[in-house]
Amino acid sequence: MRQAPWRAWFRRLSVPYFFHEPEVYRRWLMEAGFHEIHVALVPGRVAYAGPAGLAAWLRTTWLPYTQRVPVDRREAFIAEVVARYVARQPPDGSGNVLVDIVRLEIEAVRR
Repeated sequence: MRQAPWRAWFRRLSVPYFFHEPEVYRRWLMEAGFHEIHVALVPGRVAYAGPAGLAAWLRTTWLPYTQRVPVDRREAFIAEVVARYVARQPPDGSGNVLVDIVRLEIEAVRR
């Protein structure tokens, strides 16, 4: 997103995907009438079926980013993101591209 020609479409981008701290979710649960049993941000890893699998995930999930790029340039943008990622994080022995993620886990019971 910082490289030309892409950066022009990402000026003033507010980050659309983020997590609050677990304490915030606990407060919201209590306010909504739940008794919190477990709230955690859990690191994990997802495997995508090669660069094509990573591109499919970007194409279908990262819309707040990809839709900023004009339609006629979007596939080139996705291809460049995938190429740069795979250059830094090559596929594993099975050909999977691994991506570190964070999951929000909540277990709660209505009071």
